[in-house]
Amino acid sequence: MLSFRRFFPVFLAAALTLTGCSEHTRLSLSEGWEYARGTAESPSMSFSSLPSETTSDLTPLIPGGTGYIWLRKDFTLPPALENKEIGVYLGRISMADVTMINGSIIGEEGRGGDNEFSAWNTARFYRIPSTLLSKGPNTLMLRIWINGEGSISTGSFIGAYKDALLRASIESFFGSRIHLISAFLMLAAAVYHLMLFLRRREDRENLMFALISINSAVCLSVFYIWEIPGLPAKWMSWLWFQKIVSAALPFAMPFLVTSFINTFLKRTEKKPVLAARLAFMVIPAAVVLAVPDYASLLAVKPVARTLLIPPVIYIIYILIDALRKKQKEPVPLLAGFSLTLPALILDLILHNAPGLHDMPFIFPAGWFLAVLCLLFTLAGRFAAACTRAEDLNRSLEEKVEERARELSESNGNLEKADELLGKANEQLETAEAELKSAGMQADRDMALAANVQRSFFPKASPNTAEWDVSFIFQPVSGVSRDLYDFFTRGDSLGGIGLFSVSGHGTAAGLMTMLAKTVIDRHFNEGYSEPLAKVLRKIDGTLANEKGGSEDYMKGVLLRISGDTIEMINSGNPKVFCRSGKSGRVFAAELPESGGQANGFIGAGLEPDFKAIRFRFSAGDALILYTDCLSGSRNKDGEEFGAERVSEAFSASGNGNAADKLERVLSVFRSFTDGVPLEDDLTVIVLQHK
Repeated sequence: MLSFRRFFPVFLAAALTLTGCSEHTRLSLSEGWEYARGTAESPSMSFSSLPSETTSDLTPLIPGGTGYIWLRKDFTLPPALENKEIGVYLGRISMADVTMINGSIIGEEGRGGDNEFSAWNTARFYRIPSTLLSKGPNTLMLRIWINGEGSISTGSFIGAYKDALLRASIESFFGSRIHLISAFLMLAAAVYHLMLFLRRREDRENLMFALISINSAVCLSVFYIWEIPGLPAKWMSWLWFQKIVSAALPFAMPFLVTSFINTFLKRTEKKPVLAARLAFMVIPAAVVLAVPDYASLLAVKPVARTLLIPPVIYIIYILIDALRKKQKEPVPLLAGFSLTLPALILDLILHNAPGLHDMPFIFPAGWFLAVLCLLFTLAGRFAAACTRAEDLNRSLEEKVEERARELSESNGNLEKADELLGKANEQLETAEAELKSAGMQADRDMALAANVQRSFFPKASPNTAEWDVSFIFQPVSGVSRDLYDFFTRGDSLGGIGLFSVSGHGTAAGLMTMLAKTVIDRHFNEGYSEPLAKVLRKIDGTLANEKGGSEDYMKGVLLRISGDTIEMINSGNPKVFCRSGKSGRVFAAELPESGGQANGFIGAGLEPDFKAIRFRFSAGDALILYTDCLSGSRNKDGEEFGAERVSEAFSASGNGNAADKLERVLSVFRSFTDGVPLEDDLTVIVLQHK
C-alpha cells in the first residue's frame, strides 16, 4: 500500500528544491555527449559529437528509426565529490537503456530488441560505486534502444548520492507515482459504485461511473506500470500494450462519459445517434489495433485521435443543452471537463517546446479531477437521496405515533362496536338470505324471459326452391337485444328482417318481442306498398306503443320478389353482396347516404326512409349482421371491422349459404381468439340458388 511516510520526504524535498535551498555540487551532463550507432554488444562506428538539440529526438541518428545508439561522455569528478557516495541522475530516457561507468554496468531500465518494452516515464537514477571510478578521466556510457522514438533528459547530472536520489524521487513522484495513486483511488471508487449498482440495478449511472474509472485507471498505466512490482512481465508486448492501453481504450472514454451523462440526466437517445457513437468508438480502435509495428502506430495514432473531437463536442452539446433547460446537475460536470482541455493544450505546448520535453504530463491530472467531479456529482445525488429518505422516515414515524394514539383512543369503543357489529351481522345475514332468494327468482325470471323470446324467433332457416338461407343467433347472456325474422308467402321467401334494440337487459328483450309483432303485421299487410312506407308505419307504431321507454331500433329490412331484392338499411352496419360468378364483393348502399338511411326506428323522429333495389342471379349472395361482428376487438384492441367482413365473405367460396356463413365465422373467431364477446351476435347469409 502507498503510505504517507514514503511520500512525505518527496513533498518536503520538492518544496526545498523549488525555494532554492539545495546547495549540492552537481556535475552537469547536459552537453558534451558523443554518439555512435551500433548493436546490443558494442558500437559499430566511431563516436561523433551529439548536437544538444537532438537530445529530445534521437531517431534521426538511426537509419530507419530503429536500433541501438551508444552515447558517451568523459568526465572528471570535481574535488567536492571525491571520496563521497555519488550517483547519476539521467531523468527520463526513451525507450530502454543500459548505463555503464568505465565499461561496468551500473543500472538499466526497459527492454530493447525483439522483446522491447519502453521505460520512457521512469526517472533514471543509478548509484556509482567508488571502486569503478578513477582519479583521472572517467567514461559514462549509455546504450539506448530506439524504435520510432528515443530521447534523453537535458537536466541529467552526477552528484551526491542523496541529491541525485532526491531529484529522481521528485520526478518519479510527479511523473508516475502520483498517477499510480490516482489509478488506485479510481479503482477503489469503481469497486464501490459497482457494489451500489449490483444492489440497485436501476441506477445505471453507478455502472457507467465504475467503467469510466476502470478505463481511466488502465489508460494511466502507461505512466506507472514500471512502479508495480513484477510489471511489465517478460511476456508482455510493448506494441500490444500501446495498441490497447494508449491507442484503443481512449476511444471508449467519450462513449462511456456520454452514456453516464445520458443516464444521469435521464436523457433518451435515438438509435442513429447511439450507432454513430459506437462507430466513433469501434472504428478508430479497430484501425490502431490493426497496425503491424510500433513505428506505424506512432504515425497512425495522432491521426486517429482526431476522431475523438466529434464525441467530445457532442458531450459539450449535451451539457450546454441541459443548462439551457435550467437543469442544475450539468454544472459540476461541465466544470470538471473544462479542466481537461487546458491541461491537454498545456501538455502539447510543454512537450513540443525546446528544452521542456522533460516536464511532467498535466493532462492525466486534469482528467483525474474530471473523474472526481463525476464522483462528487454522484455523491451529491446520493446524499440528497439519503436526506429525502431520512425526512420520509421521520414523517413515517410521526404518522405511526399519531396512528398509535388513534388506535389507543379507539380501543375504548371496541366493546360497543362489537355489540353493534353483532346486530349488524344478524341484519346482514337476513338481508343476504333475502337477496339470495331474490337473485334466484331473478335468474328464473331471466331464463323464462329468454325462453319466451327465443320462442318468438324462427328456430330454423326457411326452405324454399329459389333461396338458401343460413344464420346464427348467439345472445351474449340471457335475453338478447337482437331481433331477426323471415317472412314467407306460401312456399316462397318474401323477406328478411334483422334489427337491434339500443338498450340492454330485460327491457330491451321485451321491446324485441313487441317489435317483432309490429314488424310482422305491417310487413305482411303492406306487402304491395312501397317498402319505405311500410317501415314508416313500423316506426310510428313502435314510437306509440313502446310507452315511456327511450329505446329505439336500427336494422335492415329486405323484401324479395322473384329475383329482385328491395332493401332499407336504417343505421345497421353495411350489407355486402357477393357475385356468384366472380366472387367480387360490394356494399349495397345508397350513393348519397353511405349505405344508411337517415334516422332510427321507433325514436319518434319520423325519418325519411329510402329503399334500394338490385337483382340477384344464381349463386349471388348477401350477408346481414349486427354490430357484434364488425365491432368486436382482438387481444391487441384492434377492431374486426367491415373491411374484414367483406374480405372473409369474398373468400367464402362457391358453396351454399351455410358454407359461406361458416367461413366468415371461422375468420371472426380466429381474429377474436381468447376475447369473450361483449354483445349479441346475429349473422344471416342469403344466397340465390
